[in-house]
Amino acid sequence: MDSRTLARTGAFAFVGIAVTLMAVQFSDRERREEPLAVAQVAPLPDPRRAALRACRDMGEAASRDPSCLNLWSENRDRFLGQVTERPAIADHPEPVG
Repeated sequence: MDSRTLARTGAFAFVGIAVTLMAVQFSDRERREEPLAVAQVAPLPDPRRAALRACRDMGEAASRDPSCLNLWSENRDRFLGQVTERPAIADHPEPVG
């Protein structure tokens, strides 16, 4: 066998072994990784959200209800990041349905 053929055969064997070892290592790593446990935290009840849903469920009558109008205004201001001097949501009565 001439030296050139021997060098090519050795190079192909080296590359083949390297690829095989790399594939084994990556497949072993995937098996060992355990999924991360994520703690599920129950969200705290939000009175503003409950009041907004009550206004939503009122339908068209909510557009004439002062408490719903104030609530929507506060929610819009909160969403837009505007500072208001209105009382907090706890001061609002429940919408009349």
